[in-house]
Amino acid sequence: MRIKWIDGLKGLASLMIFFHHFILVFIPALYYGNTVKTNLFANEGSLADSPFLFFVGGHFLVSLFLMLSGLVLSLQVYRIESIKELLSKIITRYLRLALPVFIISLIVYIMMRFDLFYHNSIIDQTGSPWLQLFYQIPLGLKSVFETSFYSVWFVGNDTFSTAFWMLTHLFYGSLLTYGVIYLNRNYKPRFQLIFILTVLLISTVLDSYLVNFTYGMLLAWMIQHNIDLIRSKMIISMILIIGIFLAGFPQGVQPTNFYSIFLFLNEFITASIHIHALGAFLIILSIQQLTLFKSILEHSYPQMLGRISYSIYLIHIPLLFSFSTYLFMVINHYSLNYGISIFIVFVTSLSVLLLISWLFEKYLVAVISKYTKTILTL
Repeated sequence: MRIKWIDGLKGLASLMIFFHHFILVFIPALYYGNTVKTNLFANEGSLADSPFLFFVGGHFLVSLFLMLSGLVLSLQVYRIESIKELLSKIITRYLRLALPVFIISLIVYIMMRFDLFYHNSIIDQTGSPWLQLFYQIPLGLKSVFETSFYSVWFVGNDTFSTAFWMLTHLFYGSLLTYGVIYLNRNYKPRFQLIFILTVLLISTVLDSYLVNFTYGMLLAWMIQHNIDLIRSKMIISMILIIGIFLAGFPQGVQPTNFYSIFLFLNEFITASIHIHALGAFLIILSIQQLTLFKSILEHSYPQMLGRISYSIYLIHIPLLFSFSTYLFMVINHYSLNYGISIFIVFVTSLSVLLLISWLFEKYLVAVISKYTKTILTL
């Protein structure tokens, strides 16, 4: 059972993660504040802790992405009938996640061998400290295999793409979701809820990104049992606004505005992890009951993005550090206005990203998915 608006929301989240990383490269003050160079206007850095930039907050978007994954996986597990089917799902998911990562890592390895990353050449122009953190040390072919099939998933490794840091949480969160929902799916709804809330409390205390998956389980439980807690459109809209406000909690700067009231949480947990998780939960909860938003997300364009969301996520970092930085370097020779230059780079990079992601999904990811299912049914 596919829920179309969830696919659309996941697609938009993956696209906004690209936008977030584009900002880190070309407009870093919007993330790091006044500690770095401003490129577009004088007070650019003051927007770093603005709630209006919630839609490009990378860590919030990761929370949203993980929570939607937990929601979708939970709904799938409710329909699993045997432990054999569950194990097949786990193996299939691992292969469907790991094989595309291997392909991207191999491509990155080849690109590094032929010096196809140009990010070091534009650091002075953009003032981005983020560019200095990646693709600086040559990598061996052995590390492509070790990273793609082991360390990315089991210990955490972002050597071949900074976006890979999320994949460890995605993998362990998937295992947690499979286990929790499978073990309690046949109990009465009330006991299922108690079990899920207990796991939510534990993941909160452990201060882990797994909390996003437990929120996803809770949302799936509500959908599975047709639970509508709130029917008032006004209250639901207020919940959406609160969710957006929480989603805007800054990650790159220490907030000095109204967000500073949450800083005491850092004495007990990582405030940003749990504030963003709660924000994502409230946003998904409200969208679920707002027909207008669901109809927008069910449109063909968000649906297309949903289908290629994983490909977008994997491809956008190598593309930014190679094609986008090279294009900016070329345009910069013509001494155009900085805003015009990065607008051209953004539109061109986005177009190339969508095209490559569509091709990658159609001719690689879809084929991997098809054959892994076939092999496991033999």
